[in-house]
Amino acid sequence: MYSIHLNIRSITSVFLFILVMILLLTACGPTTGPTSPSSTPVNTQSPGYGTANGCTDDTVLAKAPAKANVVITHTDTNVTVVAHQGDIIEVDLPFGHKWGAPSLSGSLEMQQPAGYAWKPTNACVWRFIAKAPGTAQLTFPARALCKPGELCPLYVMEFPFTITIK
Repeated sequence: MYSIHLNIRSITSVFLFILVMILLLTACGPTTGPTSPSSTPVNTQSPGYGTANGCTDDTVLAKAPAKANVVITHTDTNVTVVAHQGDIIEVDLPFGHKWGAPSLSGSLEMQQPAGYAWKPTNACVWRFIAKAPGTAQLTFPARALCKPGELCPLYVMEFPFTITIK
């Protein structure tokens, strides 16, 4: 009687152990249901790409950012650009110059990454949020973009932009 009772207990113990292990291993598997988070694209660094094209940042965006309400280019230097409070203002400056960080006055908040290279438009991009009504000034310095070991012209140009926020 003792040996039968011992065999039933050992078989039951082994069965329970196997059942627990199966449940644990099943819980560790991947989930594909609606509760699993979707993967979001991540911005990455591409060493030298942005700076080789004159941008201040080497960040490469994994997907296009939300469309800006106002887009300013290098041809808008003698024009007053109008934006509204809360607008996203994007400044696109062409590859080919070594762009510097902007000086800004007024109620603009710079978004990050700032000065990244955007391949589809071959431009360095800065984005700002218009925080309050008034006039804002942005000034971007540009220098010659030179390769190491080559003669390089010495110049600094300024690209000023005036933005009226309503």
